[in-house]
Amino acid sequence: MHALPGPYLIQGARRKLGCMAFKETSTFAELVATAQTLQESGRHREAIDWFERAIVLNGDVPEVYSALACAYRSLEHFTKAEWALQEALKLRPDFVAAIDNLGIVHALSGRYEAALELYDRAILHDPAVAVIHIHRGEALMALERYSEAWATCDRAIRLAPSDPSGYNALGLIADCLDRLDAAEVCFGAALAVKPAYTPALCNLGDLLIKRGDISAATCVFERAVQLEPANGTYHLRLVNSRLGSTDAAQVAHMERLLADAESLPPTHRADLHFALASVREQMGENETAFRHLREANDIKRGLIDYDESARMKFFASIEQAFTKPFMSALHGCGNPSERPIFVFGMPRSGTTLVEQLLAAIPLVAAAGEMNIFDHALSEELMAPGMRLADLRVGITAVGDRYVRSTDEVASGSIRVTDKMLHNFCYAPLIHLALPNARMIHVRRDRIDTCLSCYATSFTGRGLSYTHDLGELGRYYAAYERLMANWRALLPAECFFEVDYEALVADFETQARRILDFCGLPWDARVVDFHTVRRTVRTASNVQVRRPLYGSAVGRSQHFAAYLGPLVDALDGSPSRRALHD
Repeated sequence: MHALPGPYLIQGARRKLGCMAFKETSTFAELVATAQTLQESGRHREAIDWFERAIVLNGDVPEVYSALACAYRSLEHFTKAEWALQEALKLRPDFVAAIDNLGIVHALSGRYEAALELYDRAILHDPAVAVIHIHRGEALMALERYSEAWATCDRAIRLAPSDPSGYNALGLIADCLDRLDAAEVCFGAALAVKPAYTPALCNLGDLLIKRGDISAATCVFERAVQLEPANGTYHLRLVNSRLGSTDAAQVAHMERLLADAESLPPTHRADLHFALASVREQMGENETAFRHLREANDIKRGLIDYDESARMKFFASIEQAFTKPFMSALHGCGNPSERPIFVFGMPRSGTTLVEQLLAAIPLVAAAGEMNIFDHALSEELMAPGMRLADLRVGITAVGDRYVRSTDEVASGSIRVTDKMLHNFCYAPLIHLALPNARMIHVRRDRIDTCLSCYATSFTGRGLSYTHDLGELGRYYAAYERLMANWRALLPAECFFEVDYEALVADFETQARRILDFCGLPWDARVVDFHTVRRTVRTASNVQVRRPLYGSAVGRSQHFAAYLGPLVDALDGSPSRRALHD
């Protein structure tokens, strides 16, 4: 825990007395009542000032510390919220609401195991509080313990059937399990209980986007914005569903929100900047668009921990580990299945388009981003001190486990695509564990790719490097070096490269090359890839529902004047042309 000493907070409150509109004669109860009113109206920053003043008068009331923590949490000041909750629990160790809230703070900070311990402690004190079971289920879901999460949320619904958050949580779990029909039923149940419950509305909109029902999703997001007009994330969802175009009223409203940005949580501010960047770019106002992009990414970078040194060391270690002698020594092991097709590359490079064209063929089951190869490695191949014989056994076990894990996804298809992007790190291991698998590396202009990453508000973990142009450029350069090594190391019959620009310029020719590489016959339905009805979970899930377009090629040229830190970071790495030759 990052301690925030109490005296500093109290001293800060005292320093404010001269400039705040506090009445020196205000009683403790009046201060708390005012703070609660401000908190309920969403004026969290002002509420904090009044709660702090109340604590100066009386620092022995745990409920005030807990309420202060909620205000801090609303502004995503998680370290301060944790301090306030710890103070509340010093005063009352069995304060269930504070224990639950501390679990929420841990979960929001990514510490799900610690959050679970707190939820379990709270449930021991009071097992009948439904919301704690919901929070516990959400933490279990984040840890991919889905069956436990489902049982926990189901118990919450039985405890409080009129609370929409239980049904909403079940819907999220069903979504994670790719049971979209069940997820839609759950979100519908939440909205039946409370039609204005915006979390379920937003989740329903996301589900409709994944399915390709973009117009219906837009209507849902419009409703969410109407109900919660200060929510920056809902504005971004709406703008994205419209591919960056919106009406003047929404633009004006978003700009008014940012005029009072300090009252908004950082993620909402960032998403408003991302939304306005997209709108301004569509309007050709590139300088203003990039200013919003810079603001958005600066906010997000300030919220995350990214260890660039560790990432670069990881790339260097795998580059050094996989040599031709090493690959020769392990040749001949693995599972011989020809089912897997791995599609990988940088985010925003065109991988979703390639998977979508393959998905147009009934012989192919498109599974999206599966993490089963990563899990198989962790389970079968991460024991320390493995000898060569152990490695052969372990690598074969990885291949066997992977193929078994795709049995249900295949469902009669002869090929299954796996579009987990960071599988590019494991290309040599994929070849050893699945020697007959196909790997498709999708490449796009390096500056266009990086700009597109920088312009996207990613929600998944593992993309922390995208919020600083220098870090993004250095990551891309390391990725390029790694792929140059794999290109020299892997046989052409299993490793194939596709250029996004070539695919857009001459789609059918490139699509035929892709199908030939995968051992699949030509199917004219590939040309109508955008009509394929399937679940798409990536950031390109709206774009891939459109017919082929070339407007993304050369996009970065409009922003060349602002990309100096990116270009500088890329300097010294092999040029794209040199890599292709």
